[in-house]
Amino acid sequence: MKSIIIIIILLNSLLGFSQDSIDQNLPKIEFRNPIFDFGDIQYNSPGNHNFVFRNIGKGPLIIKSVKSS
Repeated sequence: MKSIIIIIILLNSLLGFSQDSIDQNLPKIEFRNPIFDFGDIQYNSPGNHNFVFRNIGKGPLIIKSVKSS
């Protein structure tokens, strides 16, 4: 019984270390201004704004799609 508990503790600690090493290689996005209020926009009028961001992570940042709300 003691050996099973020791094995579980060792496996748990190994999984924790492996998760840290995986997280270090992930991309991380940072926006200069993450929120922009367009105010009132007339129907069928264009509403344009450029959101400036950068990747502060270690892995490549791949943007596959963008959606507005």
